[in-house]
Amino acid sequence: MDTKILWLLVGLILFISSCKPAIPESYLKDPTYLELALNQTNQSMCNMITNLNLKGECYSKIGITLADLTICDKNEKTKEYCYEGVAVKNEDESICTKVKSDYWWNICFNDLAIIKKDATLCLTIKNINKSDDCIQSVAINKTDEFLCHKIKDDTKIDYCLHKIAVATKDSTICDQIIEPISKGVCIKTIAEDLGNKILCNKINISLIKDTCIQNIDISSKQNATDKFQH
Repeated sequence: MDTKILWLLVGLILFISSCKPAIPESYLKDPTYLELALNQTNQSMCNMITNLNLKGECYSKIGITLADLTICDKNEKTKEYCYEGVAVKNEDESICTKVKSDYWWNICFNDLAIIKKDATLCLTIKNINKSDDCIQSVAINKTDEFLCHKIKDDTKIDYCLHKIAVATKDSTICDQIIEPISKGVCIKTIAEDLGNKILCNKINISLIKDTCIQNIDISSKQNATDKFQH
């Protein structure tokens, strides 16, 4: 390659490189300021951060740590996230009512309902599906099958009852399940866990019943073999 052309290319590359906008020095320091502010729980250091997203993160995390809504108020973008965190930290649903957006309102009441195991808080959620999910979570956590029936969606009711029945190994709860296959699977799971073939006979679907009995027979033979070998 001609030497002149080579030097022209080098000069062009250097020129293009020099045209790139320099990253403000303050932006490079922002992560350090954020780390120091969080480690020291020092909100005044948040003011030194120039990146708006990091500044909001700084105020919200310190606000949650100190459970101080006035710190949450310092950044509008992260304010409701911060309120939700303080509400959960204090287990105080009254703070959730200060949230304006449905998104954070629903998250706030959902999280508090699960923490406090209080399904009535789920009824405050402004979305039916999310309200159902909330009640389902509380019911399963409390192993309270009666709460399952407060759910509007039949499929979710069945799932709720199934989880509680299996957790408590109570096949009578399976009897409350509406969908026949789901009911059969519920009884089968408990019967196999308990090694109880009599329970298998409660299943109305032949394929599930037969599989239940076969699996218990196989498990019993395996257990007998293991004992004999030892």
